[in-house]
Amino acid sequence: MENNALIQYGSTQDSRTFHAVRQTEQICAWTVLGIGGFLLLVLIANVLGSFFKHGIGEAILALLLVGVVLCLVFVGVTKLLELLVFKPWKAVRYSACAKRMAAEAQQNGLRPVAAHQWTWPQPGVLALDRQNNALFACVWGNGYERLLLSPREVIGVKVERESEIHTDTKHGGSFAIFSSGGWGYQFGSRSKSKSVTIERAFLEIHYQREGAAAPGWVAVPYGEERREADSMAVAIQQWQRQ
Repeated sequence: MENNALIQYGSTQDSRTFHAVRQTEQICAWTVLGIGGFLLLVLIANVLGSFFKHGIGEAILALLLVGVVLCLVFVGVTKLLELLVFKPWKAVRYSACAKRMAAEAQQNGLRPVAAHQWTWPQPGVLALDRQNNALFACVWGNGYERLLLSPREVIGVKVERESEIHTDTKHGGSFAIFSSGGWGYQFGSRSKSKSVTIERAFLEIHYQREGAAAPGWVAVPYGEERREADSMAVAIQQWQRQ
C-alpha cells in the first residue's frame, strides 16, 4: 500500500540541495579559473617584457620556459586547493546535505529497509521502501528530482565498475637550460614511476515513468564498496519479483 504523502513528496525537486551543490561547484570552478587567468596574465607579461627587451627569439624562449613553469605551478596549486580546501569544504557541506535529504524523506513517510547515502562527488540518497512499495532516489544527475519509482517502473538495475590509474613519479638526476634574460628551467633526466589501479563501483538504475517518452537512468556511486552495490542491486531485483 502506497503512502499518498510520500507520492506527493516524490514529485518535487529538492531545490535546497540543488542550489547548495551548484553554488559549491561554481565557487570551486571559478576559483580554479581565476588562478589560471592570473597565471596567463603573468605569462603574457613576461613574454611581452622579453620581446621588447631582447627581441622575438627571447620572447619565444620565454614563452616556452615560463609557460612550462606556470603550467606546473597551476597543476600544483589546484591539486593543493583540491586536497586542502575544496575536498574538506565539500565533505562538510555535502555531508550535511545528504543527512538532511535522508531525514526529510523519512519525515515524509519513507521507511527504508535498504538505504545508501553518499557525499562524493555530489551528495545523494537511495532508499528501498518495501512498506510503501517504492524505490526512492535523489541525485545530482537528475537535478535532485525526488524520484519515487514503483516496481513496474524499474526496467533494469546493474553494477558497473570504472578503473582509475594513479601514477607516482620520482625524478633523479637533472639538467637545466637558461636564457640570457635570466629565465631557466630544470628537467629531470631519470624517473621512476609506480602505478596503482583504483576500482570504483556504481549502481545504474534504468526506469520508465508512466507517460514518459523515453526511459531515464540514475547512477549511484559506491566508491570502493562494490559488495554494497551488489547487495543493493539484489535487494531491488528481489523487490521487483515480490
